[in-house]
Amino acid sequence: MTKKVKVHRVLKKETRKLPVRLGDAEILETSRKAAALDQKIKDLEDHEDRSKADGTASKKKAEMLEGDRRKLQLIVRQGSEDRDVEVITLGNMRTGTAREIRTDTQEVISERNMTVEESQGVMFTDIEAGGAEEDDPIDVTPKALPKHHPKGEEGEANV
Repeated sequence: MTKKVKVHRVLKKETRKLPVRLGDAEILETSRKAAALDQKIKDLEDHEDRSKADGTASKKKAEMLEGDRRKLQLIVRQGSEDRDVEVITLGNMRTGTAREIRTDTQEVISERNMTVEESQGVMFTDIEAGGAEEDDPIDVTPKALPKHHPKGEEGEANV
């Protein structure tokens, strides 16, 4: 019977701002929001024309709304919006490569060679899984280590 060995291991999980394709309903809603902002800007400009004393505050608010409207129009033109997306880095222990994968679409963002830390970090997962805290000393005395001496007596190594 062959022993199954885990080939892939999650090396890291993080959240990144990535473009997300919008559906027709979301694009329509964003268009409506942009149109509503356009109307608010026009109302502020009309109000500014009627009362010059309150013009500075209205002008600043109109500029802020104008910036928001431009962002919404860009989203509608591109059909996508930057949103928080969970990304996992999956290590292939057999090939020594790491893939960054979006969890929302399962799309591979990038593939690269694993760093030394990533590839060697696997060796220490058994120690970490044992519940040892980082500051806890690990017993490395000969009696604590497993006895794997093929042929020969304890403490001797056959060369």
